[in-house]
Amino acid sequence: MQIPLIRLECATGKVGTSSAAAKFASATNFKPEDGKPYAEDVVTQRSLLDLVQDNQALLSSDIASRYGNKLPFLFKVLSISKALSIQAHPNKKLAEQLHAKDSKNYPDDNHKPEMTIAVTPFDGLCGFRPLAEIAHLLETVKPLRELVGEDAASDFQSSIKGHETDSSTSQTSANKKALQKAFTALMANGQDTSRLAKASTALVAAAKSEGADFAGGRCGPTSGKELSELVVRLDGQFPKDVGLFVFFFLNYIKLEVGEAMFLKADDIHAYLSGDIIECMASSDNVVRAGFTPKYKDVSTLTEMLTYSYAPIEEQKMSPADYTYVKFNTTAYSSQSTAILYDPPIEEFAVVKTDLQKEGAKATFESIDGPSIVICTSGEGTISVGPKTEEIKTGYVYFVGATAELVLESKGEEFTTFKAFCELGSTTGAHANGNLATTSHLHLTRFSKRVDADPERPPIWDGPRHNFPLARYQSLRTNTSSLAAIDSIGHPSPSTRDPSPIRQSARTALLRRSHGTSREVRLHQDDIESSRLTVLALRPKEVSDLLKLDTVAKNHTWKVEPSCATTGEGIFEGLVQAEKGTKHSLYKNGIQKERRALLKCPCKMG
Repeated sequence: MQIPLIRLECATGKVGTSSAAAKFASATNFKPEDGKPYAEDVVTQRSLLDLVQDNQALLSSDIASRYGNKLPFLFKVLSISKALSIQAHPNKKLAEQLHAKDSKNYPDDNHKPEMTIAVTPFDGLCGFRPLAEIAHLLETVKPLRELVGEDAASDFQSSIKGHETDSSTSQTSANKKALQKAFTALMANGQDTSRLAKASTALVAAAKSEGADFAGGRCGPTSGKELSELVVRLDGQFPKDVGLFVFFFLNYIKLEVGEAMFLKADDIHAYLSGDIIECMASSDNVVRAGFTPKYKDVSTLTEMLTYSYAPIEEQKMSPADYTYVKFNTTAYSSQSTAILYDPPIEEFAVVKTDLQKEGAKATFESIDGPSIVICTSGEGTISVGPKTEEIKTGYVYFVGATAELVLESKGEEFTTFKAFCELGSTTGAHANGNLATTSHLHLTRFSKRVDADPERPPIWDGPRHNFPLARYQSLRTNTSSLAAIDSIGHPSPSTRDPSPIRQSARTALLRRSHGTSREVRLHQDDIESSRLTVLALRPKEVSDLLKLDTVAKNHTWKVEPSCATTGEGIFEGLVQAEKGTKHSLYKNGIQKERRALLKCPCKMG
């Protein structure tokens, strides 16, 4: 068998060679031209389907079996200068129905959740705004109210008034029905071309004349000036399009470089501008309704959406340090990083690696699944076993299952993105953090480098583990949730540093527990950790720092100590959290993993 490191060639928006997609594609035999649009950087010359079907071992037997000998994800670069369509992707059940009914417009039967990571500053529309913001816009933007219709607008405002943030099950359901009714009215009235044209003309005129005072001067985090400029900009791209009004129902989101958002099936969205890395389940199913000359399926869109509403902050992902990579001394000393973007699905996860100095090296543990690596800046080498290849901006490589991957920088900045898939294993060593379809569990692991001494082995280390001072770890089941938070910064002889327990941890706990009634156990790491005992925060201090008494009051919070050296407490918590599920696969894996750890000599430095 050949060494499973294979370079892929790409070709295809933005116009000309300024497009990131064009720049990346030009690293292959493809030559971009000024004046032509290049929106996507995708594999062309040798299809991945042919590649993996020729040798199914490249996927792993589990993934080949689960996904019909096909790669479970698509990985691409998108360069956007003109708004892409307002759209949503169907869930698995709906995709099967749409494909059976209309295979021309819905070419497969798969769902298409997707993740977006900004390579340059990006803006887009994602999910429905908080209800109070929509009500505000219906009140202050008259052309919007006219197109929705006075009756529908008034009914929406009266239905949600006083209940905009009520999270009870019954009121949330009522709010969603009110939102669906108003949005459906907008989309239906928007199909009347004369009515839409009249409303669009009035909208653009208002945006131009009112300027900073547009929409009452502000809506949520977006100023009136920015809203008015956005209306004019979108009208210049798609004049008299219903998307000009759909925009007011959706969150306007901006991502800085490295920030990301995840879009589950049935989430409405539109990309407006910027260069992004996009990873998605392998599907071409798109339900469109605006900003496009392509086929629109308005009735399907309005029926399929979940009508969940949330502020912008809840649309963004919270990436974390990737655990299963080892850096050499040069990488550590130059603050090189490997960051994991891990969505709540099994098809894919993505690791962004930044090597900040020549000679910096990152060694990724083997995983039982395929990977695709794309370089977005700098140059270096990529190695699997004895095979070493050059890699620079625009180069794309396929890495087969079970291969240990090594990246090494040849300059000061070398950035790559690695998309991968690995299904849940009994040891839980990787699993993308996603075991939901196997055992109703969701485990995400984070780690923290011991920056003070890069040559010292991690405190918690085993034959297949690089799990130093577990910083954040969560387990979610259908009955409970568990989080383990490192209670100190890094080993210090004299200070007790609570800095790792930041607002981000609190936000994550809020997000995980929102709208549910499960019991949540919070395990505090390091309390019994030998010489670290004096450094660790006590349970009450953790509780006070995270302000647990104000987080999800319908939950029971329990803070218990655990040990980073042996895993004592953490594994008991995981097993306890699993109770109530029908599967014991992962519980058995936990016990095996714990025994292996207890046998492993743990060095305290």
